[in-house]
Amino acid sequence: VIKLYSFKGARTGVKDRKGRTALHRAAEKGHGGAVKLLLRGGASLHTLDKEGKTALHWAAENNHSHILKMLLKEEARSCRNQHNFLHMVALRDDSSLAKMLLEAAFNSDHPSIFKILLEYSKDLAVQKNQHSVVAALIDRGTDINTHNKKHYTPLLLACEMGKVESAEVLMEKGANLGIRTPAADTALHLAVQAGAASIAGLLLSKGMDTNLRNQAEETPLHFAALHNHGLKKHLL
Repeated sequence: VIKLYSFKGARTGVKDRKGRTALHRAAEKGHGGAVKLLLRGGASLHTLDKEGKTALHWAAENNHSHILKMLLKEEARSCRNQHNFLHMVALRDDSSLAKMLLEAAFNSDHPSIFKILLEYSKDLAVQKNQHSVVAALIDRGTDINTHNKKHYTPLLLACEMGKVESAEVLMEKGANLGIRTPAADTALHLAVQAGAASIAGLLLSKGMDTNLRNQAEETPLHFAALHNHGLKKHLL
């Protein structure tokens, strides 16, 4: 029926009351043949429904791995919106879903594009403190010490934002504690600045030097005094 409609000029972008297109519906139900025909007919992967979800979100939520692979291939082919399909993974603390998407990504024919996607999703997972997602990403081979656009590693980002669980996972997985920000702040500087006593304690238990200085010649103790955080006892 969909094939017949596609020849009759049916518009694939028409939305129902929930803001969903035919592609949303087919992906949700796992109808591979319909998804393939809709994509050939020009259906957009990036259309959001009223819940802010794309067709790929619905395929992922319903564990339709065959639909995921089809949509991922089309996403890579179009080279547009290069991170939306992993966005949901980072927002949800769902390592099994992360692994499913990552498996589809690594089995694709476009590894360079998916490398970008993986790095983006890891940063977002750290920001949302989705530590099981962070662990799943690392377990699939994502570089634990990669830099984002700010030249922050995931550990530096977790320390700056006070994301305790993510920082703990990253340290357990072997994150390099010696990498600094462009201003030469250490992970300990950032944790102290954020008032994250638990992270500071973890870093100190790993043997991090409390007297390392940044470009302004400041130690973490300077940060603790400046921001009046109750961390000075950890550093003295």
